[in-house]
Amino acid sequence: MVRFEPVLAIDVGLYGDGRAGKEPFRVRLEAGPLLDLIADARAARRVYELMLLTRPGDVWPWIEVVIEAMPRRVREHLSWQLPSLSSTDGVDSPPGPLPWVEFDHAMRPRSEDDLPEQWAWGGLRDSAPVRDYARGLLAMARDAVDDLPGLDPLLAHIVASVRDGSHPFHWIERARFVAGGRRQPPARTVSPRFQRRLERLLRDGRIASASYRGDGDWHVLRAMASEQRRRAAQTGHRPGHALHLSALSNLRPSNEAWGSAIRYFEEGLAVGDLHVEQRNAMGQTLRELANGVPGAGRYVLADFDAGEWPGWTREVGEGYALYGREAPPSRREGMARIHDRRSPPGWHVLSFAPGACVYSYDRTLVVVGAAVGAAARERLAGRIAQWQARGGDVVAWVEGDVQPFDRAGFRGVIALEPADPTGDNDGEPSSGERARHRDAAGTSEIERPEAPGNQLFGSGRWIDVLIALEPPVWVAEAAALHWQELGEGRCWPLYVVATPGAPCLRADHVLDGELETAIDDAIRACPSGEEPP
Repeated sequence: MVRFEPVLAIDVGLYGDGRAGKEPFRVRLEAGPLLDLIADARAARRVYELMLLTRPGDVWPWIEVVIEAMPRRVREHLSWQLPSLSSTDGVDSPPGPLPWVEFDHAMRPRSEDDLPEQWAWGGLRDSAPVRDYARGLLAMARDAVDDLPGLDPLLAHIVASVRDGSHPFHWIERARFVAGGRRQPPARTVSPRFQRRLERLLRDGRIASASYRGDGDWHVLRAMASEQRRRAAQTGHRPGHALHLSALSNLRPSNEAWGSAIRYFEEGLAVGDLHVEQRNAMGQTLRELANGVPGAGRYVLADFDAGEWPGWTREVGEGYALYGREAPPSRREGMARIHDRRSPPGWHVLSFAPGACVYSYDRTLVVVGAAVGAAARERLAGRIAQWQARGGDVVAWVEGDVQPFDRAGFRGVIALEPADPTGDNDGEPSSGERARHRDAAGTSEIERPEAPGNQLFGSGRWIDVLIALEPPVWVAEAAALHWQELGEGRCWPLYVVATPGAPCLRADHVLDGELETAIDDAIRACPSGEEPP
């Protein structure tokens, strides 16, 4: 952190004629506007403005001149140059802080007839102390920018987008985004304990959506957007798919500036798995809102205590009350409830049961074991090939016959060589076993190193859903170990659909019975009209 004193005192000297005597002329430079800009940037406002400061000359608009003492004729000169001073009461008292740009423009000498004080100022403004002061302020601003990414994921995203040239403000005139950034002060209307409780709740991976209703607190909306950006960065999802956010609020931070996806409502609200409420008189009461949709919501965080609710737990703290459903919906049920509110909405790929759906934006790994029959392979291959052709991120690892996937046009299937039944490794892959990966054209095979489970699961690729159909034992165990090691570091838990026999995977949905029938049913159960065109 750069330590720099943001104040510089300048003694211009003693000036005046013999009759009135000499009068002192002293000013003080202060960087209050720059400090305000840095504080606003730390609050996720005006970051782009701060990052535009790249030269010492860029800091002048952020400096004020405080006149401590000045000769009467300087006061008369400034009053003539700056009409705003002519109406100031008390002509013998120094005026309030003046913007550097205005003061400097008024005091710069332009002809031999100008005041000696002006010529003195003209020499001082370009002096080494003043230039060092500007350099110090620039270093302080740059240091503040370097600190921003470490404050939260939202600021990290904004800074990165400015640096890589993708921030939308690159393409609009400066006056427009400067005016927009200064229009909304970062109001704080909730208690610090409320804010901390909110931030902990937002990290709950079971929450697929969050909503907010209130007059508007900048810090509440920022916390929601920051968690959205954290999830988007870890998963590679669009912000709105990483965490669906909606708000009924008089304060509306710019999605454009934040790179966020907050859906603002004029009336009504898409109530989320986490609903944040500030005391207000808009529409339904809090209890009516929370219980208006059967099975809706997991948590309600309010800045007031609304009493006991049947079917909800209640935690009351300083400045907040937290309600939690005694029988909360699963993450997948929460995704289904918000599905038609998403933008873009996506479509159902497989619907195994109500609240047990796989969507087109889910990043999915499909594992097909050798025991899976030809008919089931054909049905599954056709569905995921269609999904892939429409831009879906789906990977298939297949043990045994891969031809159904080739015929369906699925690209990039990974062929798993079966374990050697004659070995003594009890079904574990032997040292000579490999996984083969076909390229996009399907014309060649690339040998993977030994222990493909370690190689493939450890690649860092985000996976939302694992569909494991009679998976090889080593694949099931490698998957379970991999996601166990990730633990709470994941934004949300892996959703597992599996056939019986792989208990280490802890399946969320088990496919009992005839596998071909189960796949057919999952395809037919998808709502009509949601197929891609």
